[in-house]
Amino acid sequence: MEVLAARAGVDRTYIGRLEAGERQPTIDVAAAVAEAMGLSLSDLLLRAERIAKGDVSAAGPDLELVPAPASRLVNRDCIESDQMLREATGLTAEMIAAALDDAQHTLDLLDGQLIDNGAPPFAKLVELANLSSMIGNIVGGAIVRHSTGLYERSGPHKYQDLRSVTGGAHIEIKTALESNKPKGHLSKAGYYLTFRYVLGSPDGSFTPGRNNRGDVVYFWEVRFGHLTEADFDESNTPGDSGKTAVVKTDVLRAMERIYFDPAYFPMARIDGPWGHRGRLDPSK
Repeated sequence: MEVLAARAGVDRTYIGRLEAGERQPTIDVAAAVAEAMGLSLSDLLLRAERIAKGDVSAAGPDLELVPAPASRLVNRDCIESDQMLREATGLTAEMIAAALDDAQHTLDLLDGQLIDNGAPPFAKLVELANLSSMIGNIVGGAIVRHSTGLYERSGPHKYQDLRSVTGGAHIEIKTALESNKPKGHLSKAGYYLTFRYVLGSPDGSFTPGRNNRGDVVYFWEVRFGHLTEADFDESNTPGDSGKTAVVKTDVLRAMERIYFDPAYFPMARIDGPWGHRGRLDPSK
C-alpha cells in the first residue's frame, strides 16, 4: 500500500480509504493509481467492471510493485527570499521547494521505469535541447499541485504557463541547464519563474564541467521577477535553431533569488557573480 501510494503520488491513508470504499477518486487520481499499477485507466476500469459482474478471473495475475525510490528533498536552508513572489502571486518559497521535491521524485520514478525496461535514464534519452523544456513542464505541474488552488496549467504552447485563478499574476516558467541563461522563442513581458539545474550522480555528488555530467537532475537556483521585452537579448542566426530570446545577464541577476544551493553551483569559478559554491551568500 505504501509503494502504491508513493507511485501514485497520494497519501497512504487515502489508498486505504479507497480500498474501504470511504473515498471516491477523481479521474486524475484514478489515472495515477492505474499508472502506478502498470495499467492504463481504461484497462483498470474494464477489469473492475468485469470483477463487479462476478468474473474474478478478470483480475489477472498479481501485479508486482517495485519499491519506488525515496524522495529527494531540496535543502530548505537554501531558501532565500519570497517577498516579491508572495505579493505578486500568493505563492511561497516553501510551495516552490515542495514543487522541486515533487519534480525530482517524478524524474526519479521515470528513470526507474526506463532503466527497468532497458532504456537509458531520462537525461540520456532526450536531447539536452529538449530536456529543459520537459523539466519545466514537470515543475509547472508540481507548482500547481502545491499551490493550494491558486494556479492552474494553461496547456501546451500557451503563454503563460501558469494561470492564476484568484486574480494574481500569471507566470511563465523558464528552465536552463547549468550556467545557461533561461530563454524562449520570443521576448514577452510578464512575470517569470526561472529554474536552473545540473546533472549529477545518484549519490548526490556533483562536479562542475560538461565532461562530468551525470544522469540525475538537481536544482541549484530559482528566481522570480517581472520582465519587459527589453530585458531579453534576441537572436535569429541563419542555420541556428531559430529565433531565440535570452534573459539578459544583469536582468537575471536582479530578479528575486528564491532558492540557491551552493552544493550544485555549476560555475567553473568558485566565487562568481551568482554565488559561491560551498557556502551561502544571498548578497551575491
